Amino acid sequence: MATTYNTRYPVAKCVRCFGGGYFAQWGHIDNGVCFLCGGTKYKLNPKGRGLRKRVENGNAEVPQPHSVEPSIYCDCPHCEERPERTAQREIEWGQTAERSRKRSDKLQAAGEAKRTAWEQANPDQANLLASLLDMDDEDEFARSLNRGIRDFGSLTEKQAASLPGSVERTRNFIATAIDAGETPDVPEGKQAIKGEVVSIKWHDHAFGSTMKMVVKVEQGWAVWGSVPDAIALEVEVGDTVTFTAGVTRSDRDPKFGFFKRPTKAAVIG
Repeated sequence: MATTYNTRYPVAKCVRCFGGGYFAQWGHIDNGVCFLCGGTKYKLNPKGRGLRKRVENGNAEVPQPHSVEPSIYCDCPHCEERPERTAQREIEWGQTAERSRKRSDKLQAAGEAKRTAWEQANPDQANLLASLLDMDDEDEFARSLNRGIRDFGSLTEKQAASLPGSVERTRNFIATAIDAGETPDVPEGKQAIKGEVVSIKWHDHAFGSTMKMVVKVEQGWAVWGSVPDAIALEVEVGDTVTFTAGVTRSDRDPKFGFFKRPTKAAVIG
């Protein structure tokens, strides 16, 4: 018998057989027919409960996808590729992306406002945090302070109390590799480095821990970076190592630099 139903949400592909209608691996049971859709490949949308009940009672037939009024919300093959459906999808995706962008911009602006207010209210702490990030921009403690300021607009009492000590420890760690006197500036760019390992330290970050080392060369300047995997198990403080890496000079100390992506590493003494 003819019947009406919600054409805005007609039928959709069966969520169990994904529009297949049967399962080959279960062919020995009722010829593998999907029990959810009964082999029709489609399932009435939950919003058409009235029609579903009439179908179950035998008072109506399951509407076939090609017989229903075309709808941009229908998942059947007949409607899936219709230009109207594609255009509507693009509009909805664009609206969603625009809402996400506005929300992201709003959160970013709010975080920057909190940071600016905190820096104006706590200039000494702001200078300490900037120094810590400049010396080690991967320091997890400094990054956690940044997140706290962005999210809450302030530091806890324990964080504020531990900030000066963290800065002092990082400075002492770097200073161990630098001698007083005439020392040339760190040359930048990719280069071969040969020097003595004066310090090794495990560095914790958001993705785990990384072994870092300070290497002092014969000219007097020093560089800091990750221990190459090739020598990670054998290198010790006092060893002479060689490797090739890209070097960047520190903004605060021209006698100290940072190396990245070391290759061809070896312990030679």
